[in-house]
Amino acid sequence: MNEEFFLVNVDDRALFPVKYSDILCVKIDRNYLKVITTYREFKVSGSIERVISLLPNFFKRVHTSYIINVKHLDTIQESFTECKVGNYTIPIGTPFREKIESQIKVFL
Repeated sequence: MNEEFFLVNVDDRALFPVKYSDILCVKIDRNYLKVITTYREFKVSGSIERVISLLPNFFKRVHTSYIINVKHLDTIQESFTECKVGNYTIPIGTPFREKIESQIKVFL
């Protein structure tokens, strides 16, 4: 898979190449997605389903509003109710807990 992931920045109307390894998480923010990287946040249009289908398998949906890069996972609560990715505390939704618990153990 190609190491670059191209995003359309809604504010600047420009294409930015972003490495998968630089993406911490993706968050739904009203009508847009916020792609949070190690160096910047990108506000892009699109659906979270479309984004998750384009990302490599080390990205996991943990909540209705969040996708995380498990390679940047710093901590996860034993109860699997939230995790920390970079400086962000991200909730883990009830419908995702069991699946995330079993999937994340593969990567840790």
